[in-house]
Amino acid sequence: MEARDHERLRRLETLVDNLYSHVGLDPAAVPDRKPGSAMPAEVAALVDRGNKIEAVKEYRQQFGVGLKEALEAVEAYERRYRLG
Repeated sequence: MEARDHERLRRLETLVDNLYSHVGLDPAAVPDRKPGSAMPAEVAALVDRGNKIEAVKEYRQQFGVGLKEALEAVEAYERRYRLG
């Protein structure tokens, strides 16, 4: 896949996750989804803008996790979409 395809896929997944949240469903509870695979839109937007530190802070706030876990999640997101 080309870089633009990865970006398009990331945007589509984010839109689907937002739709699930809008109707009150947990995106991670959808069959065939891995737990924790959904990145909150706010965190994804910060990563997309290159604000990794703010993304880690926002992830920690939303999920109540430690620095290491939040950093690993943000970096996994970056690797998945080749953003960082």
